Amino acid sequence: MNSHHHFILSLFLLVLYPFFGPSIFISLLWATLIDLDHVHLVFREKAYTLKKIRKLINNIQSIYKSQGHERFKGTVYLFHTLEFNLVLFTLAQLYPLLYYVLIGGAFHILTDIISHWPSKRWLLIATSIK
Repeated sequence: MNSHHHFILSLFLLVLYPFFGPSIFISLLWATLIDLDHVHLVFREKAYTLKKIRKLINNIQSIYKSQGHERFKGTVYLFHTLEFNLVLFTLAQLYPLLYYVLIGGAFHILTDIISHWPSKRWLLIATSIK
């Protein structure tokens, strides 16, 4: 799922605004920015200019289809891993605003799983550092 789709879907988090107040915007922001761990694709595809990065983002689905999902098997997206989120949860005990980061991350990962469910591509992505 593209980042702009994540942002649009994350707007549904605003339903929680009456319960959490302005802090829910942290969740909304992280639900989109969590994909910063995909930056390795920029290097793998040699998309070093903004024009090439835009083209990569627009063509990512065709790359998956033409080169197969196996190419990305075992790829670790750090911010999506169980370990990262456990560390974040532990830090949230000291810094409660990090709970909103966890909410945004959980929402993002849930939408990833739902969007990739039919192709089962989500099963090929490592959810833990080995």
